Amino acid sequence: MSILFRAALFLFAAGSLFILYTAAGTWLNWGTAPWIENSILGASPGSESFWIVLLLAVLWVILSILIFLGAFRYTKKSRMPDIRWKNDEGHIDVSNDTIKNIIYRNINNFEGLDSSEVQIQHIESDNVLNVRAHITINGKSPIQTLSENIQEAAKADLERITEMDVKTFDVIIKDNLEPSQSVPKGPKVSRVQ
Repeated sequence: MSILFRAALFLFAAGSLFILYTAAGTWLNWGTAPWIENSILGASPGSESFWIVLLLAVLWVILSILIFLGAFRYTKKSRMPDIRWKNDEGHIDVSNDTIKNIIYRNINNFEGLDSSEVQIQHIESDNVLNVRAHITINGKSPIQTLSENIQEAAKADLERITEMDVKTFDVIIKDNLEPSQSVPKGPKVSRVQ
């Protein structure tokens, strides 16, 4: 829960208790807030104090609704690990980021890349990994050779370190055109019917 949200809850609780105290005191004639009796309860519709009270009431309702909705939005959910290996002694949890870092370590060794992004899918029933590497090339290496080298090296290292089978290792080449460059157009083809 954020500090701002906690402060809003504190103000809401304190304000609600104050309103309860003054309303009960006014109703039971405790004399808790004579200014409420004089300036607010006795205010005629259209007067300045009437509009101030109306504005404060509307703001209080809006704040109450926001805090009520925020209480449901900020529930913390327990997160299961990305990859879990079970064995006789218990289980081993590994985050996707750890697996991605193994792959990035291999991908970044190749010349010809501008950037890369990796996606991991763990199939728990078969205990295998599927990997998709989206890479942007800079044209310094042949695409097919670069892609195959990335697949072989990263897959072998990943299987060696994790002791899991890598079922697929897909390499997707992303567009690397600058906004100022244009895509070359081919000749227009007319269909003969």
